[in-house]
Amino acid sequence: MTRPTRLAAVPLHASENNDDLYEYARTHVGSIGLVEITGIPGTILRSDHSAPCSGMVELTLQTSGRCYVRQNGREASLVPGDFAVVDTRLPYQLTFDTRFTCLVVAVPPPLLPVKPCALKSMTALRVPGHDGIGQLAAQFLKNIAQQAAEQDLRNNHELASAVVSIVIAALTHQLDECTGETPDGHRASLLPRVKAYAEARLDDPHLSPADIARAHHISLRYLQKLFEAEGSTVSDWIRRHRLEHCRVDLVDPKNDATSIAIIAARWGFLDSSYFSRIFKSTYGSTPREFRMAR
Repeated sequence: MTRPTRLAAVPLHASENNDDLYEYARTHVGSIGLVEITGIPGTILRSDHSAPCSGMVELTLQTSGRCYVRQNGREASLVPGDFAVVDTRLPYQLTFDTRFTCLVVAVPPPLLPVKPCALKSMTALRVPGHDGIGQLAAQFLKNIAQQAAEQDLRNNHELASAVVSIVIAALTHQLDECTGETPDGHRASLLPRVKAYAEARLDDPHLSPADIARAHHISLRYLQKLFEAEGSTVSDWIRRHRLEHCRVDLVDPKNDATSIAIIAARWGFLDSSYFSRIFKSTYGSTPREFRMAR
C-alpha cells in the first residue's frame, strides 16, 4: 500500500500542494460552504501548534475510498456513503489510505443548535450511510451539492438551515444508537424536560416550537413527534397550558384589580380578541363571563 503523505491542515481540507490533494466545485449555500475533494493517500493533521484554521465544524461525506477520522479520543472509519464531523478549532486528524473523493460541508459553529459539550460528543462519530436517517442525510447532502453547482444558492439561508437540521438529526440519532438508548427511552427522558422548559417560558409571547427544539438540540420534526405520541402538538400544548394559567388567575381574588388584558399578556396572549375567542372555545364562556360567574 502506498505510504500516506502528510498534508497541511487548512480551511476546507484543501492542500497547498495540488499534486497531493486538490479541491474542485467549491460552492456555498447560505453561510455553509461545500467543496468536493479528490486526492491520493495522505493525512491531514491539525495539532495544538497548527496555524489557525477555518474555525468551522466540517462534515466529511465519503464518496469513494476510505477515510479515518480522529478527534476527542475517538476514531471513525468511513467508507463511501458514511460521514462524520470534526471541529476544526480543536486538534483532529484525517487519514486517507487510498485515492479518494469526499464532500466536505463547512458550517459556522453559531449556526449549530448544540452546546459545546454536545458537539464534542458528536465529533468523529461515524454515521452509516447505507440505511435509515444516515442514508437520507447523505443523499440530501449530495443533492444539495449538485444543486449548488448548477445555481447560485449563496442567499438561500432557509436551505442552509435545512442542511444543519438533517445533519444534527442524523448525528443525534446515531449518538443514541451508540449509547444504547432506545428511541422510546430517549422520548421518555426527553419529553418531561421539554415540557418543563416550555412551562417556565409560557410568559414569553415569542416562545415557539423552533425555539424549544433548538434549546434541546433536536429537530423540529422530532419535537413534534414527541407530542404526537400524546395526541397533541407543541403549539396546542403551549396554548392549553397558557389558558389554564389564565383561568386560574381569573378566579383568584388577588387578581380582582387586574384587567383581563394584563392577565392574558402575563401568559403570552398579546391579542385580547384572540385570547377571548380561544378562551370561550375552551371553557364555554368569555373571560369576563367566566370571572363574573366565579
